[in-house]
Amino acid sequence: MESVLWFMDNAYKYEETLLSWPVTLIGALVYLVLVYSGQAFMKSRTRWDPKLLMQAHNVILLVWSVAMFSGGLYETITAFQTNPFLDVYCASKSRPGSERIMTGKAWFWIWLFFASKFYEFLDTAFIVVRKSPLLVLHVYHHAIVAPLALTYLKAGMFFLNNGVIANGFIHTLMYWSYLMTAINRPPAWKKYLTMAQLVQFVYGLVSILPMPYVCGFGFFSGSQESLVFWFQEFVLITFFFLFMSFYSKRYTEPAKGKPTAETNGHTTKHIKSE
Repeated sequence: MESVLWFMDNAYKYEETLLSWPVTLIGALVYLVLVYSGQAFMKSRTRWDPKLLMQAHNVILLVWSVAMFSGGLYETITAFQTNPFLDVYCASKSRPGSERIMTGKAWFWIWLFFASKFYEFLDTAFIVVRKSPLLVLHVYHHAIVAPLALTYLKAGMFFLNNGVIANGFIHTLMYWSYLMTAINRPPAWKKYLTMAQLVQFVYGLVSILPMPYVCGFGFFSGSQESLVFWFQEFVLITFFFLFMSFYSKRYTEPAKGKPTAETNGHTTKHIKSE
């Protein structure tokens, strides 16, 4: 336990080892190749339904999400209690004084969020081996978030803890939903989860919008912070429209009784009224 706590406090000192652009980009590329080659491989084979593995996977990510939400929230509250608002909101490597904020457990929880995106590739693996429909939204989402998180970490921007908290909360609900579905007890509130994700994206878009102005790095300065800003806005805007399309097709269009795409290895069907 002491070694775990030591790592949480000191992980930021090993940034060069723990954060790698080549590893992240190659990981995303390998993920994309395996997704489509895996589908081709399974095309002529019998579907595999690893229920116990899926349940264990969902439990792991449920606990992981609760930890990130709780840890990120605690560090954010502590940061705002002990530092001026703008020092926290604008914290980055190029801003004097930020080193006292973006260190220790605050850095660790953001890094853990980044690391979780690689483990979440298994979400897609379960969909592929079950030979279920796979959304472009799902693949794009899984491939792009790790590079986005890495840009934040490389810039030393504490603001990503905002996303860690929101994402941790949403994913806690999401993986609880997946776990219940895996044991044949799907919750009735699934559609509200997609609505919550849409709210999350709007919140992310709006909360970072004043940053280039109030933090002084400018919208089009070409600084590392401005590049992170535009990368996040691009990702969240595309997420919003893709999720909105998914929500519309799944919940607002007339049900036709056909299976829709999966999210975590669980078929989401439009069920006809008896």
